[in-house]
Amino acid sequence: MFSIWKRMRNSHCYKIMFCIGVIDMLTLLCNGLLTGYLGYYGYVFCSSPRFIYIAGSYALGCWCAESTMEVVLAINRCAELWSNVLADKWFSGKKLIIWIAIPVIYGFAMAFLTKPVAFSSTYFGWFFNPHLLYIEDINETVC
Repeated sequence: MFSIWKRMRNSHCYKIMFCIGVIDMLTLLCNGLLTGYLGYYGYVFCSSPRFIYIAGSYALGCWCAESTMEVVLAINRCAELWSNVLADKWFSGKKLIIWIAIPVIYGFAMAFLTKPVAFSSTYFGWFFNPHLLYIEDINETVC
């Protein structure tokens, strides 16, 4: 993170990559540490529904924000390849803050306004169906 600190002053892409790094470190709290803890102790959604619901909302929001931020980085790189003038027009000054705010707002919206993912120690992962392997999903609908 600190290796790009000097270059951030002059380049839009390094500022976007720095934001991706921050979101990625926040995501690792859930995807790395919490997944290991829940898997080690054999948690499923029914074991601790509130905790897994909150953690699933957090994980989904961070994942959506990071994925969208990577799309913003791709748009920035394509604009930079197409024309430096176009890249400066789209990403200079306060416009870059708007480009960075869009994925963050989208991540918060996904965390608070949609169904979260639920952890299952059976498959050691996060899934949209909290009843995985317990209730047969005949119609293949998610809860």
